[in-house]
Amino acid sequence: MSQFDFPRINFHGQAILDTATANNGNYEPRLTMFDQENSTAFMPPRCYLGDTVYSPPSGVRVLTDKKGNKYVPIDAVSSSNYQKWATTPLGYFTPDQLYWTLYEALGLKGANPGYWNYFGDLSMSLEQTLVTGITVPLSGGNIKTFISPTQEGCPSDVASIFGAELSFNNDYFDPNSRTSAYLSDVDSIGQMCTQIFCGTAGLYKTDSNGNPITFFAGNPVKSTARWMNLNKVLNYSDQSLLPMGGSACFYAMINVDPTSSILSTMSKYAGKNVTALFLKLMIHEVHEIREPDYTKLPVQNMSDVVGNQAAVSKNPARVSVSGSITPYFEGDMKTGSISRLLKHYNPDIQIKDPKILHPITKNGTILSVPSEVKLAPAPFIHNQNFNVVSIDLLNTISEYGTNPGELPDYAGDGDIPAYTTFQSNDFGTFYLTFQPDRGGNALVIKK
Repeated sequence: MSQFDFPRINFHGQAILDTATANNGNYEPRLTMFDQENSTAFMPPRCYLGDTVYSPPSGVRVLTDKKGNKYVPIDAVSSSNYQKWATTPLGYFTPDQLYWTLYEALGLKGANPGYWNYFGDLSMSLEQTLVTGITVPLSGGNIKTFISPTQEGCPSDVASIFGAELSFNNDYFDPNSRTSAYLSDVDSIGQMCTQIFCGTAGLYKTDSNGNPITFFAGNPVKSTARWMNLNKVLNYSDQSLLPMGGSACFYAMINVDPTSSILSTMSKYAGKNVTALFLKLMIHEVHEIREPDYTKLPVQNMSDVVGNQAAVSKNPARVSVSGSITPYFEGDMKTGSISRLLKHYNPDIQIKDPKILHPITKNGTILSVPSEVKLAPAPFIHNQNFNVVSIDLLNTISEYGTNPGELPDYAGDGDIPAYTTFQSNDFGTFYLTFQPDRGGNALVIKK
C-alpha cells in the first residue's frame, strides 16, 4: 500500500527547481532551438515560417527541411556567441541585426531565446521542508494524527521526530553540502515525463544540546510524475501561466541503513518489521519569472568540468512540496502506491469564491481565474488491518494564493508576483458514497 501505510510522517516545505529552459520549445515552431529527434541543439537555430509572409534581405537564407517545411537558419549565431544570443531579447542582439525583421514578422521580438533560466543545472533543492504531522495507530485500533510534540497523548518516540527536516543534500550537517537530487524531463517540451533522480534523501535535526540526529538517510529509486492536476492553484491557472498552476506527485522507495532509528519506530507502530521507507512527494505552488532581464539576474559562481570558475546567471523556479514518509513492505510498488482511484461523478465544478485574487502582471494586465475546474482523481484504499478507508486528497483539492509579494527588479512586463500564502478552495461538502451492484440509492459512507 505504501503511501497509505502507518505510521505516516507528513511534511511540507519549499524547494528550488533550477530548471534548464532553452530546450522547452516555448516559441516553437517559430523559433526552434532543439532537435528532439536527435537530442541536440540546432546550430544555427531555426525560425520556421509557416504561413508568415516574409521577404528575406540579402544574405538571409530560406531552406526546406526533410519534411518540406520552410525555415530560416540564424546564421549569425555560432557556438562562440550562442550563450549571449540566448540570453538577449530577440531584436536587441547586434550581431544578428539582419534577422530583426524576421523576428518582428514572427511575433518574436523581445522574447528571450533561452526562455527564463538558460543556465539551469536541473538540480532540485529542498528548503525548510519540515515534519508537520505524524499519523500513528494506537491501542484499541484507533488512528490519530499528532500535529505537535506537546499534543496530549503524543508518544515520546513520535514527539522526537517533530522539528526534523527532509533534505536531499549529500551531507546535511556540512554547511557546504549541496543537493543530490535532479529533476529531468524525458521529453523537454512535454509535461508528462518528468523524473527525479536523487542520491540521498534523509530526515535530520539538531537536539537542544546541538547534537546532530539522523533519523534516516538512504538512496531513493528513480521516480516519475504519476498524477497531475493542472488547476491545483486557481490563480496560477491562466492559460498564459501554464503549467505554473499545476501539481505533480512522485513516489519512490528509499533503501536505508538497517540501523536507522526511524526503522525501529516504524516497526513498533506498523506491527511488523520495516526495512525500507516510501516517499510520496507533491510539487505545487510553482512560481516562475518567465521574462527575466538576464543583465539583472543574481549570479552564482560555478566551476566547469575542468575547474574554471564562472559567474552564472540564475533564475530558478520556487515551489512548495508536500507529502509523507511511510513504511515500505515486500510486495509494495517502488514507484507507485497500490490503491484504487476515485473519480468525481460531476467532472466540472464551478468556482465562485469572490476572495480569489486575480493575478496582475507587471504591466497591469489582469489575468483570469477559471470559472470551473475538473477535480483530479483521488487514490484511496480500504485498509482491512485497521478497517479504515484512506483517501489521498492532497493533489485533488484546488487552492489559491493570497497576499501577493513583490516582483524582483529583473522581472518582465508579463510576470506576476508570487503569492506568499495559500488557502484551500472551499468546494462545499464532500460525500463518500457506495453504489451497490443491485442498484438503488447510493449509501453514504462519510461526509
